[in-house]
Parts: sequence; C-alpha cells; structure tokens
Amino acid sequence: QQLLGDKNKDFVTIWDYHVILIHMLPPDISREQNVSSLIYDLDSCLPFPVDAKIYVQRALRPNTDSLSSEFQRKFRVCEAR
Repeated sequence: QQLLGDKNKDFVTIWDYHVILIHMLPPDISREQNVSSLIYDLDSCLPFPVDAKIYVQRALRPNTDSLSSEFQRKFRVCEAR
C-alpha cells in the first residue's frame, strides 16, 4: 500500500526503484515484542514503522500474480553499520 497508489486499484504502485530501511531488532527485544524486524517506508500508507511480516504481505504482496514479467521484483540489499 503506497501513498501514490490508486485507491481504486488497491494502492498498487510500480516503482523503478524504492528505498526502505529494515531494522533488525536484537533478540531480547524481538522476543519481548514478538517482532523480529521493522520496516521504515516513507511512501507507505502502513504504520511507521511496521512489522516486516505485515509489510511483506500488504506492500510487497508476494502472492500477486497479476504483474507482467517486465515488472518482476528485484532486490538489492545494502548493509548499514
């Protein structure tokens, strides 16, 4: 669910690139909050930050088969320290 997405098309948006922050929580906090990672996405309609599991289901939508092959997802992960 992206802010620029069309409400009539379930907020689907095709990006040429998109940047998000994935915050991997330490194990003690992860167990306490029952969340392993948080996603920070400034362009999302989802809560900020949002549980990574929710983000994957509602923003990345892994079960969406309606995308043309030219729009298949590719990911590049850049580790920050």
